Amino acid sequence: MFVPQQQRSKRPPPPEEQRGVERPSKRQRLAPPAGTTQDKAPPLTPTSVPRSQSYELTSTVSQSWSFPETDASIPQNSAAYAVYLRQLTDAFSDTTTCVDSKQDASFIAKWSGLTNFPTPAMIETTCRSLLSVAITLHRQGPNALHVFDASKMKNVHATRKLSFAERIESVCELLRLSKARCETLLGGDGLHMCAATPLILVRQTRGNKRQNGVRQEMLVKGRKRLAGESVEEDEDGE
Repeated sequence: MFVPQQQRSKRPPPPEEQRGVERPSKRQRLAPPAGTTQDKAPPLTPTSVPRSQSYELTSTVSQSWSFPETDASIPQNSAAYAVYLRQLTDAFSDTTTCVDSKQDASFIAKWSGLTNFPTPAMIETTCRSLLSVAITLHRQGPNALHVFDASKMKNVHATRKLSFAERIESVCELLRLSKARCETLLGGDGLHMCAATPLILVRQTRGNKRQNGVRQEMLVKGRKRLAGESVEEDEDGE
């Protein structure tokens, strides 16, 4: 015999609704009682942050920066630009006077022409970037550089009397001197300082080469002494 399922009884409404009283909302239930105040975090007060010494020095260098008067060597047209670009690309590819170890496997692989690295397009792109930095420096001053180190800005300031042609000539000397520097530039690093302080980087590169030679000579003498071999001393006793 079929017995109909009993209907579920609904839960009676809350007493407030039975009495016609509106039930408070959730926000009203969570609100603090009247006459009280919520604890609030103290307002943030701005603090005065002193300018860094690097920024102050950058501003000082920018104000005292002076260009060579009537520098006609800054390229004003595409023909003059192309001449400087050719000088840079030729120096970039020149390995005849570099101080790098030409017997090193990495040097042979990259600069002997046996591989497709660096490509002419890569070299030209890097040299265009160098040329752009140099032009901007001579037209706008050191504020155009992405340099925020105090000691580096001093070095930049020391080159303020260079003409544009002299700067590019010094950059070319650096490129011919160090293929390791060229590899760094290919990665997009050091472009601004290379264009801004080429003479200082040339001196550093030559100095590092001399120090590496002295260090290597001392290592060879040390190995000979350990092996019991005779070592000829230099006249100065080194």
